[in-house]
Amino acid sequence: MVDSITSTPPDGTGLRNLPGIFLTGIAGGRYQNNPQPINGKYTVDEVFGEIEIPLLKDSSFAHLLSINGAIRYIDYSTVGGVTTWKLGVSYEPFAGVRVRGTRSRDIRAANISELYQGATQATGSVIYQGQTRTVVGLRSGNLNLAPEKADTTTVGLVFRPEFAPGFGASIDLYQIKINGAITQLTNQQTADLCAAGASTACAQITTNTIGALTFLTPFLNIASSTARGIDFEVDYSSDLGSGRVTARALASYLDELSTTLPGSPSVDRAGDLGLSGTPKWSGTASLNYDVGPLGLFVQERLIGGGKVDTTFNDSILGEANDIGPILYTDLTIKFRVEGKRKLEFFATASNLLNQEPKVVPANPLLFYRSTNPALYDVVGRYVTVGARVAF
Repeated sequence: MVDSITSTPPDGTGLRNLPGIFLTGIAGGRYQNNPQPINGKYTVDEVFGEIEIPLLKDSSFAHLLSINGAIRYIDYSTVGGVTTWKLGVSYEPFAGVRVRGTRSRDIRAANISELYQGATQATGSVIYQGQTRTVVGLRSGNLNLAPEKADTTTVGLVFRPEFAPGFGASIDLYQIKINGAITQLTNQQTADLCAAGASTACAQITTNTIGALTFLTPFLNIASSTARGIDFEVDYSSDLGSGRVTARALASYLDELSTTLPGSPSVDRAGDLGLSGTPKWSGTASLNYDVGPLGLFVQERLIGGGKVDTTFNDSILGEANDIGPILYTDLTIKFRVEGKRKLEFFATASNLLNQEPKVVPANPLLFYRSTNPALYDVVGRYVTVGARVAF
Protein backbone atom coordinates (compact mmCIF):
# COMPACT_ATOMS: atom_id res chain seq x y z
CA MET A 1 0.00 0.00 0.00
CA VAL A 2 1.21 3.50 -0.83
CA ASP A 3 -0.34 6.88 -0.11
CA SER A 4 -1.80 9.29 -2.65
CA ILE A 5 1.21 11.63 -2.52
CA THR A 6 3.65 9.00 -3.78
CA SER A 7 1.37 7.91 -6.62
CA THR A 8 0.22 11.33 -7.94
CA PRO A 9 2.28 13.21 -10.57
CA PRO A 10 2.92 16.78 -9.33
CA ASP A 11 2.72 19.69 -11.76
CA GLY A 12 4.02 22.56 -9.61
CA THR A 13 1.03 24.80 -10.37
CA GLY A 14 1.15 27.90 -8.17
CA LEU A 15 4.36 26.87 -6.41
CA ARG A 16 7.33 29.19 -6.90
CA ASN A 17 10.71 27.61 -7.76
CA LEU A 18 9.39 24.06 -7.98
CA PRO A 19 11.28 22.44 -10.89
CA GLY A 20 8.11 21.29 -12.58
CA ILE A 21 9.85 20.63 -15.90
CA PHE A 22 11.60 17.70 -14.26
CA LEU A 23 8.56 16.30 -12.49
CA THR A 24 5.77 16.64 -15.02
CA GLY A 25 4.09 13.31 -15.69
CA ILE A 26 6.17 11.37 -13.15
CA ALA A 27 4.39 9.81 -10.20
CA GLY A 28 5.62 10.95 -6.82
CA GLY A 29 5.21 14.10 -4.81
CA ARG A 30 7.95 13.42 -2.27
CA TYR A 31 11.45 14.73 -2.91
CA GLN A 32 13.62 11.74 -1.99
CA ASN A 33 11.62 8.54 -2.13
CA ASN A 34 8.31 7.66 -3.78
CA PRO A 35 7.67 3.91 -3.51
CA GLN A 36 5.09 2.63 -5.96
CA PRO A 37 2.75 -0.36 -5.65
CA ILE A 38 4.38 -3.73 -6.32
CA ASN A 39 2.62 -6.87 -7.47
CA GLY A 40 4.15 -9.95 -9.05
CA LYS A 41 4.75 -13.65 -8.73
CA TYR A 42 6.71 -16.53 -10.17
CA THR A 43 6.76 -20.29 -9.77
CA VAL A 44 9.69 -22.63 -9.25
CA ASP A 45 9.91 -26.38 -9.97
CA GLU A 46 12.99 -28.34 -8.92
CA VAL A 47 14.44 -31.83 -9.19
CA PHE A 48 17.75 -32.83 -7.62
CA GLY A 49 19.94 -35.77 -6.78
CA GLU A 50 23.00 -36.47 -4.63
CA ILE A 51 25.54 -39.28 -4.57
CA GLU A 52 28.56 -40.27 -2.50
CA ILE A 53 30.97 -42.97 -3.62
CA PRO A 54 33.53 -44.49 -1.21
CA LEU A 55 36.62 -45.46 -3.20
CA LEU A 56 39.07 -46.61 -0.53
CA LYS A 57 38.84 -47.55 3.14
CA ASP A 58 41.57 -48.78 5.50
CA SER A 59 43.91 -49.44 2.58
CA SER A 60 47.66 -48.92 2.30
CA PHE A 61 46.98 -45.75 0.29
CA ALA A 62 44.32 -44.15 2.43
CA HIS A 63 42.37 -44.54 5.61
CA LEU A 64 39.40 -43.16 3.65
CA LEU A 65 38.84 -41.73 0.16
CA SER A 66 35.45 -40.76 -1.21
CA ILE A 67 33.93 -38.49 -3.82
CA ASN A 68 30.52 -36.88 -3.79
CA GLY A 69 28.37 -34.96 -6.20
CA ALA A 70 25.02 -33.27 -6.56
CA ILE A 71 22.98 -31.84 -9.41
CA ARG A 72 19.84 -29.75 -9.38
CA TYR A 73 17.60 -28.62 -12.24
CA ILE A 74 15.45 -25.56 -11.50
CA ASP A 75 12.69 -24.30 -13.76
CA TYR A 76 11.66 -20.68 -13.13
CA SER A 77 8.52 -19.32 -14.76
CA THR A 78 10.45 -16.06 -15.34
CA VAL A 79 13.72 -17.26 -16.90
CA GLY A 80 13.26 -20.94 -17.73
CA GLY A 81 15.54 -23.81 -16.74
CA VAL A 82 18.85 -23.53 -14.88
CA THR A 83 21.21 -26.33 -13.82
CA THR A 84 23.47 -26.22 -10.77
CA TRP A 85 25.99 -28.82 -9.62
CA LYS A 86 28.62 -29.71 -7.02
CA LEU A 87 31.65 -32.03 -7.00
CA GLY A 88 33.61 -32.84 -3.87
CA VAL A 89 36.36 -35.10 -2.58
CA SER A 90 37.28 -36.20 0.95
CA TYR A 91 40.64 -37.85 1.65
CA GLU A 92 42.03 -39.20 4.94
CA PRO A 93 45.61 -40.42 4.46
CA PHE A 94 45.43 -41.73 8.05
CA ALA A 95 42.93 -41.54 10.91
CA GLY A 96 42.53 -38.08 12.37
CA VAL A 97 43.54 -36.02 9.33
CA ARG A 98 41.15 -35.19 6.50
CA VAL A 99 41.61 -33.09 3.38
CA ARG A 100 38.44 -31.93 1.67
CA GLY A 101 37.60 -29.89 -1.41
CA THR A 102 34.52 -28.79 -3.31
CA ARG A 103 33.78 -27.11 -6.62
CA SER A 104 30.27 -25.96 -7.43
CA ARG A 105 28.17 -23.89 -9.79
CA ASP A 106 25.57 -21.86 -7.89
CA ILE A 107 22.80 -19.57 -9.07
CA ARG A 108 20.44 -16.96 -7.67
CA ALA A 109 17.39 -15.81 -9.59
CA ALA A 110 15.96 -12.32 -9.16
CA ASN A 111 13.46 -11.85 -6.34
CA ILE A 112 10.03 -10.19 -6.46
CA SER A 113 11.34 -6.70 -5.74
CA GLU A 114 14.13 -6.92 -8.34
CA LEU A 115 11.66 -8.10 -10.96
CA TYR A 116 8.48 -6.15 -10.26
CA GLN A 117 9.44 -3.03 -8.30
CA GLY A 118 7.49 -0.07 -9.67
CA ALA A 119 9.24 3.07 -10.85
CA THR A 120 10.40 5.22 -7.93
CA GLN A 121 11.18 8.85 -8.70
CA ALA A 122 13.70 11.12 -6.98
CA THR A 123 15.39 14.33 -8.09
CA GLY A 124 19.09 14.95 -7.65
CA SER A 125 22.27 16.29 -9.20
CA VAL A 126 24.98 14.51 -11.17
CA ILE A 127 28.11 15.49 -13.03
CA TYR A 128 27.28 14.64 -16.63
CA GLN A 129 29.26 15.62 -19.72
CA GLY A 130 31.40 17.95 -17.63
CA GLN A 131 28.46 19.82 -16.11
CA THR A 132 26.45 19.56 -12.89
CA ARG A 133 22.96 18.69 -14.02
CA THR A 134 19.66 18.38 -12.14
CA VAL A 135 18.09 15.09 -13.14
CA VAL A 136 15.16 12.85 -12.38
CA GLY A 137 16.11 9.34 -11.34
CA LEU A 138 13.69 6.49 -11.97
CA ARG A 139 14.54 3.30 -10.08
CA SER A 140 12.59 0.20 -11.01
CA GLY A 141 12.53 -3.56 -11.34
CA ASN A 142 13.44 -5.43 -14.50
CA LEU A 143 11.52 -8.42 -15.86
CA ASN A 144 14.45 -9.32 -18.15
CA LEU A 145 16.91 -10.15 -15.35
CA ALA A 146 18.88 -13.37 -15.78
CA PRO A 147 20.01 -15.50 -12.82
CA GLU A 148 23.33 -14.69 -11.19
CA LYS A 149 25.91 -17.44 -11.69
CA ALA A 150 28.68 -18.18 -9.20
CA ASP A 151 31.65 -20.53 -9.22
CA THR A 152 32.56 -21.59 -5.69
CA THR A 153 35.78 -23.34 -4.67
CA THR A 154 36.58 -24.54 -1.13
CA VAL A 155 39.62 -26.43 0.17
CA GLY A 156 39.95 -27.49 3.79
CA LEU A 157 41.88 -29.50 6.36
CA VAL A 158 40.34 -31.20 9.43
CA PHE A 159 42.54 -32.42 12.31
CA ARG A 160 41.13 -34.71 15.04
CA PRO A 161 44.10 -36.67 16.36
CA GLU A 162 43.58 -39.95 18.20
CA PHE A 163 46.25 -39.01 20.75
CA ALA A 164 44.17 -35.96 21.87
CA PRO A 165 40.59 -37.13 22.36
CA GLY A 166 38.05 -34.32 22.47
CA PHE A 167 40.24 -31.96 20.41
CA GLY A 168 39.46 -30.85 16.88
CA ALA A 169 40.60 -28.14 14.49
CA SER A 170 39.83 -27.16 10.92
CA ILE A 171 40.79 -24.57 8.36
CA ASP A 172 38.90 -23.86 5.13
CA LEU A 173 39.81 -21.56 2.25
CA TYR A 174 37.03 -20.36 -0.03
CA GLN A 175 36.61 -18.29 -3.17
CA ILE A 176 33.32 -17.27 -4.75
CA LYS A 177 33.17 -15.53 -8.12
CA ILE A 178 29.84 -14.18 -9.36
CA ASN A 179 29.16 -13.15 -12.95
CA GLY A 180 26.11 -11.19 -14.02
CA ALA A 181 25.51 -10.02 -10.45
CA ILE A 182 22.25 -8.12 -10.02
CA THR A 183 22.75 -4.54 -8.92
CA GLN A 184 21.10 -1.15 -9.19
CA LEU A 185 23.30 1.77 -10.18
CA THR A 186 23.09 5.24 -8.72
CA ASN A 187 22.56 8.20 -11.04
CA GLN A 188 26.22 9.19 -10.73
CA GLN A 189 27.44 5.65 -11.37
CA THR A 190 25.30 5.58 -14.50
CA ALA A 191 26.81 8.87 -15.70
CA ASP A 192 30.37 7.74 -14.92
CA LEU A 193 29.99 4.37 -16.63
CA CYS A 194 28.47 6.00 -19.70
CA ALA A 195 31.41 8.42 -19.86
CA ALA A 196 33.73 5.40 -19.67
CA GLY A 197 32.02 3.90 -22.72
CA ALA A 198 29.64 1.37 -21.15
CA SER A 199 26.74 1.18 -23.62
CA THR A 200 24.48 -0.50 -21.05
CA ALA A 201 24.74 2.60 -18.85
CA CYS A 202 24.33 5.07 -21.73
CA ALA A 203 21.09 3.35 -22.71
CA GLN A 204 19.63 4.31 -19.31
CA ILE A 205 20.04 8.07 -19.89
CA THR A 206 17.20 9.73 -21.80
CA THR A 207 15.74 13.17 -22.43
CA ASN A 208 11.96 13.46 -22.48
CA THR A 209 9.87 15.63 -24.77
CA ILE A 210 10.14 18.67 -22.50
CA GLY A 211 13.89 18.48 -22.12
CA ALA A 212 14.18 16.86 -18.71
CA LEU A 213 17.23 14.64 -18.29
CA THR A 214 16.08 11.30 -16.90
CA PHE A 215 18.26 8.51 -15.51
CA LEU A 216 16.64 5.08 -15.63
CA THR A 217 18.25 2.84 -13.03
CA PRO A 218 16.54 -0.56 -13.09
CA PHE A 219 18.14 -3.65 -11.63
CA LEU A 220 20.68 -5.00 -14.14
CA ASN A 221 22.95 -8.05 -14.56
CA ILE A 222 25.88 -5.69 -14.86
CA ALA A 223 28.29 -6.45 -12.02
CA SER A 224 30.82 -9.13 -11.17
CA SER A 225 32.05 -9.81 -7.68
CA THR A 226 34.58 -11.91 -5.80
CA ALA A 227 34.65 -13.04 -2.18
CA ARG A 228 37.71 -14.80 -0.81
CA GLY A 229 38.67 -15.72 2.73
CA ILE A 230 39.62 -18.29 5.36
CA ASP A 231 37.53 -19.86 8.14
CA PHE A 232 39.08 -21.35 11.28
CA GLU A 233 37.59 -23.54 13.99
CA VAL A 234 39.05 -25.11 17.15
CA ASP A 235 37.08 -27.05 19.74
CA TYR A 236 37.85 -29.11 22.83
CA SER A 237 35.69 -31.04 25.27
CA SER A 238 36.74 -32.91 28.41
CA ASP A 239 35.69 -33.90 31.89
CA LEU A 240 36.83 -31.45 34.55
CA GLY A 241 36.25 -32.25 38.21
CA SER A 242 32.70 -33.47 38.60
CA GLY A 243 31.54 -31.60 35.47
CA ARG A 244 32.33 -31.23 31.77
CA VAL A 245 33.98 -28.32 30.02
CA THR A 246 33.60 -27.43 26.34
CA ALA A 247 35.63 -24.74 24.60
CA ARG A 248 35.18 -23.51 21.05
CA ALA A 249 36.65 -20.78 18.90
CA LEU A 250 35.54 -19.67 15.43
CA ALA A 251 37.31 -17.05 13.34
CA SER A 252 36.95 -15.71 9.82
CA TYR A 253 39.35 -13.69 7.72
CA LEU A 254 37.86 -11.87 4.72
CA ASP A 255 40.65 -11.24 2.26
CA GLU A 256 38.57 -9.78 -0.58
CA LEU A 257 34.99 -8.66 -1.17
CA SER A 258 35.19 -6.83 -4.47
CA THR A 259 32.64 -5.62 -7.00
CA THR A 260 33.46 -4.59 -10.54
CA LEU A 261 31.27 -2.61 -12.93
CA PRO A 262 32.01 -2.30 -16.66
CA GLY A 263 34.53 0.42 -17.46
CA SER A 264 35.39 1.14 -13.82
CA PRO A 265 37.99 -0.16 -11.36
CA SER A 266 37.12 -2.84 -8.85
CA VAL A 267 35.95 -1.71 -5.39
CA ASP A 268 37.05 -3.94 -2.51
CA ARG A 269 34.83 -3.70 0.59
CA ALA A 270 36.78 -6.16 2.76
CA GLY A 271 37.43 -4.24 5.96
CA ASP A 272 34.69 -1.67 5.22
CA LEU A 273 32.79 -1.07 8.48
CA GLY A 274 30.43 1.68 7.33
CA LEU A 275 28.50 1.04 4.13
CA SER A 276 29.31 -2.68 3.85
CA GLY A 277 29.81 -3.72 7.47
CA THR A 278 32.34 -6.43 6.58
CA PRO A 279 35.40 -6.45 8.87
CA LYS A 280 38.38 -8.46 7.70
CA TRP A 281 38.56 -10.31 11.02
CA SER A 282 35.60 -11.56 13.04
CA GLY A 283 35.02 -14.43 15.42
CA THR A 284 33.73 -15.87 18.65
CA ALA A 285 35.33 -17.80 21.51
CA SER A 286 33.19 -19.59 24.10
CA LEU A 287 33.63 -21.65 27.24
CA ASN A 288 30.85 -23.80 28.70
CA TYR A 289 31.00 -25.68 32.00
CA ASP A 290 28.24 -28.00 33.19
CA VAL A 291 28.28 -29.54 36.66
CA GLY A 292 25.15 -31.23 37.97
CA PRO A 293 22.13 -28.99 37.44
CA LEU A 294 24.25 -25.86 36.97
CA GLY A 295 25.67 -24.51 33.71
CA LEU A 296 27.91 -21.53 32.99
CA PHE A 297 28.51 -20.15 29.51
CA VAL A 298 30.89 -17.28 28.65
CA GLN A 299 31.41 -15.94 25.15
CA GLU A 300 33.62 -13.31 23.56
CA ARG A 301 32.59 -11.80 20.22
CA LEU A 302 35.21 -10.06 18.10
CA ILE A 303 34.46 -7.46 15.45
CA GLY A 304 37.76 -6.59 13.85
CA GLY A 305 38.99 -3.13 12.98
CA GLY A 306 38.89 -1.57 9.54
CA LYS A 307 37.97 1.56 7.64
CA VAL A 308 34.94 3.82 7.78
CA ASP A 309 34.95 3.46 3.99
CA THR A 310 37.58 1.58 2.02
CA THR A 311 37.16 3.97 -0.92
CA PHE A 312 38.13 7.05 1.11
CA ASN A 313 41.56 8.61 0.58
CA ASP A 314 43.70 7.83 3.63
CA SER A 315 46.25 10.46 2.63
CA ILE A 316 43.54 13.08 3.25
CA LEU A 317 41.60 11.57 6.16
CA GLY A 318 44.50 9.88 7.93
CA GLU A 319 43.49 8.21 11.20
CA ALA A 320 39.92 9.54 10.88
CA ASN A 321 39.22 6.67 8.49
CA ASP A 322 40.54 4.00 10.90
CA ILE A 323 38.27 2.07 13.28
CA GLY A 324 39.69 -0.21 15.96
CA PRO A 325 38.45 -3.69 16.93
CA ILE A 326 35.89 -4.32 19.65
CA LEU A 327 35.12 -7.28 21.94
CA TYR A 328 31.70 -8.06 23.40
CA THR A 329 31.31 -10.33 26.43
CA ASP A 330 28.17 -12.44 26.98
CA LEU A 331 27.43 -14.47 30.13
CA THR A 332 24.72 -17.08 30.71
CA ILE A 333 23.90 -18.99 33.91
CA LYS A 334 21.55 -22.00 33.74
CA PHE A 335 19.85 -24.19 36.33
CA ARG A 336 18.15 -27.43 35.29
CA VAL A 337 15.39 -29.23 37.17
CA GLU A 338 15.14 -32.89 36.21
CA GLY A 339 11.82 -34.66 36.38
CA LYS A 340 8.97 -35.88 34.22
CA ARG A 341 9.25 -32.58 32.41
CA LYS A 342 12.69 -31.05 32.01
CA LEU A 343 12.69 -27.48 33.27
CA GLU A 344 15.55 -25.02 32.85
CA PHE A 345 15.89 -21.50 34.25
CA PHE A 346 18.43 -19.14 32.73
CA ALA A 347 19.74 -15.59 32.94
CA THR A 348 21.82 -14.01 30.15
CA ALA A 349 23.74 -10.74 30.22
CA SER A 350 24.63 -9.65 26.68
CA ASN A 351 27.36 -7.04 26.24
CA LEU A 352 28.21 -7.56 29.90
CA LEU A 353 30.84 -4.79 29.98
CA ASN A 354 28.43 -2.28 28.37
CA GLN A 355 30.66 -1.51 25.39
CA GLU A 356 29.59 1.52 23.38
CA PRO A 357 29.37 1.12 19.59
CA LYS A 358 32.21 2.37 17.44
CA VAL A 359 31.62 5.72 15.76
CA VAL A 360 31.35 4.88 12.06
CA PRO A 361 29.79 7.87 10.24
CA ALA A 362 27.83 6.90 7.15
CA ASN A 363 25.23 8.45 4.89
CA PRO A 364 23.27 5.62 3.22
CA LEU A 365 20.38 6.82 1.06
CA LEU A 366 21.04 10.39 2.27
CA PHE A 367 20.12 9.56 5.89
CA TYR A 368 23.02 10.15 8.30
CA ARG A 369 23.88 7.59 10.95
CA SER A 370 26.72 7.68 13.46
CA THR A 371 27.35 3.91 13.63
CA ASN A 372 26.51 0.71 11.79
CA PRO A 373 23.64 -0.91 13.72
CA ALA A 374 23.93 -4.10 11.68
CA LEU A 375 27.47 -4.56 12.99
CA TYR A 376 27.63 -3.00 16.46
CA ASP A 377 25.49 -3.32 19.58
CA VAL A 378 23.55 -0.04 19.92
CA VAL A 379 21.58 -1.09 23.03
CA GLY A 380 24.39 -1.62 25.52
CA ARG A 381 24.21 -4.14 28.35
CA TYR A 382 20.92 -5.96 28.53
CA VAL A 383 19.77 -8.89 30.66
CA THR A 384 17.33 -11.64 29.70
CA VAL A 385 15.75 -13.95 32.28
CA GLY A 386 13.55 -16.88 31.32
CA ALA A 387 12.63 -20.55 31.58
CA ARG A 388 12.40 -23.46 29.14
CA VAL A 389 10.36 -26.60 29.55
CA ALA A 390 10.46 -29.78 27.47
CA PHE A 391 7.29 -31.95 27.39
